[in-house]
Amino acid sequence: MTETISGLGLGHWTNTGARTGCSVIVFPPGTVASGEVRGGAPATREFALLDPVRTVPTVDAVVLSGGSAFGLASADGVMAELEGAGRGFATNFGLVPIVVGLALYDLGVGDPTVRPGSDEGRLACREALGSIDQPIEGGRIGAGCGATVGKWSGSPTDSALAVATVGADIGVGSRVLVTAVIAVNAFGFIDD
Repeated sequence: MTETISGLGLGHWTNTGARTGCSVIVFPPGTVASGEVRGGAPATREFALLDPVRTVPTVDAVVLSGGSAFGLASADGVMAELEGAGRGFATNFGLVPIVVGLALYDLGVGDPTVRPGSDEGRLACREALGSIDQPIEGGRIGAGCGATVGKWSGSPTDSALAVATVGADIGVGSRVLVTAVIAVNAFGFIDD
């Protein structure tokens, strides 16, 4: 049986014809997150909020999207869906869902005019909210639909969205679970 993190959900919007998509990871309330951006041209949204010295201590969702910087618009739909679900950082004037977005460059493998936007983000978020506590899987879906590796060779190889969960006992009756969700879109090849 695959272990799952309680309260975690993953949903996708995929356009296989255009070879793009977005994936939304919804976290349990109160989740503290951290991250690191690699690459020469990172397309991110609200990534600075993952710094522990910021005012906002938790994150509601992370969006991984294709479409290069255009795909960051998918986070707008995720915010709207989470607001409707009553999720977000409490302010004096209402809840503000904290949604971090990261986009990969997949414009050269499919139809570059098709990109994940607000509506697509909303659909992926709706699926993520409906999949809470279910096993999460990757593949050539969502943000991984147009991901490739080995671009330097001139003949890129299809990649995917990878998901891995590991658990470790850390004491009597205590266990920690870590899940990684990665859209692998590298200039080089994967080396394990």
